[in-house]
Amino acid sequence: MKDEGARVSWDLVCRPNHEWGLRLQNLIDWNKTSMFQHVWALVSNVGTLWVRWTNEYILKGKSFMAFEPTSSYSWFWRKILKLRAVAGQFLDPASGGFSGQYKVNEVWKVIRRKYERESWAGLIWFPLHIPRFAMITWFALFDRLPTRDRLLKLGLVVASECVLCSSDLETRDHLFFNCVFSKEVWGGILQICNLSRSVGGWSQEVLWAVAELKGRSLIITLLKLAGNAYVYRILNERNCRVFGGSRSTVGDLICRIMEDIRFRLVGSAIRGAGQNADICVEWGIG
Repeated sequence: MKDEGARVSWDLVCRPNHEWGLRLQNLIDWNKTSMFQHVWALVSNVGTLWVRWTNEYILKGKSFMAFEPTSSYSWFWRKILKLRAVAGQFLDPASGGFSGQYKVNEVWKVIRRKYERESWAGLIWFPLHIPRFAMITWFALFDRLPTRDRLLKLGLVVASECVLCSSDLETRDHLFFNCVFSKEVWGGILQICNLSRSVGGWSQEVLWAVAELKGRSLIITLLKLAGNAYVYRILNERNCRVFGGSRSTVGDLICRIMEDIRFRLVGSAIRGAGQNADICVEWGIG
């Protein structure tokens, strides 16, 4: 699949969440993992009809790991033999065979390409995350949302200023934390969470969140949900003003964000006593 013109590459989408991706399976790696089951059966000499036939007519008594094919062998066999490099990582040096049973997940971990773990993954992929909000935040973290600066680079004739404050070029950084309107919304959310800190720019807010929002306490979960809901609601408000002409106030957006979070936490094991009591009252949960 070609990814020209796509917002993100297919390779990125197929990585695990903690390696920047969306956890879709890469079919090339998955096909190799599935084919490796044949390698496992041959090396382990599983007593199936296919293994007995292969030993008799293909390998002819030779070891699978030392077998050298000729050009007349099929594409399937050439692909199977290329997996011998992977097989070496599972062989028991003492016995020369595999130990234990074939486990797809363990083989896939060896075959797939690995990338650097991303520190911000926990901000969007956590047990109570809201999928549609997490997806928009994921695109925002890669700066792949269709903001006006990106549309201009694509050659589209559009106005350049931010529709929320009617000043400055609309970029990802401006839209979410430099814009006067959006900064007031995020500042209101922080105030509801009893956090007295000034709102910084995009990079500063992400670094703050990565450093501080660790664990699974109620306030940490609320702030993670609020951060994702904030990005979604600000982009939604921007789109409504561009395409629909409707306008919401700062208070409207804060109420919608709080409502999003209340709906998500309905039925969750939230304790409204002790140190969480004030937070639960403020957010109307528990």
